[in-house]
Amino acid sequence: VLPRPVDCAFLERGLGSLAKIEVEPDRAIVCVVGTGLARGGPFRAAVLAALAELDPETVVLGASPASLAAVLPQARLEEAVRGLHRRFFEEGTES
Repeated sequence: VLPRPVDCAFLERGLGSLAKIEVEPDRAIVCVVGTGLARGGPFRAAVLAALAELDPETVVLGASPASLAAVLPQARLEEAVRGLHRRFFEEGTES
């Protein structure tokens, strides 16, 4: 996710030899970070299931085993963050 405006030519010059560059406007990244993710098991499964409910365009494991991220439409970001917070903090999903 990059700030606007995106200089596609600049990105293509810098990264074009490594990857195909595509610009998708109005996207957001929501990240879930915590030591429970690094342990794997039921907690990681619960986080992946919660992210799947958001119908993300992609889900990635972070550079750290304690993080996951999902790309979704910008318009759904607030709904996503509130839903994740409710599920893991207010409803008390176990880590």
